[in-house]
Amino acid sequence: MVIPAARSPGFGFEEGLVHAIHLAWIGNHRTAAECSTGGDGLFWAGELFQPSEIILYPDESLGIS
Repeated sequence: MVIPAARSPGFGFEEGLVHAIHLAWIGNHRTAAECSTGGDGLFWAGELFQPSEIILYPDESLGIS
């Protein structure tokens, strides 16, 4: 298992910040770390469904907002 993590400049044993992400999902998934042109960082994670693994009809959703 790989856990993406990012650290602040100057991070050391007694100072600095570390941010990490973990997705509690047993199936296929995606995780990513991105940096905007303005310098803002973003972590994201989510399920990765395979074709025909889940079927949604036109009026249905996964309930994710």
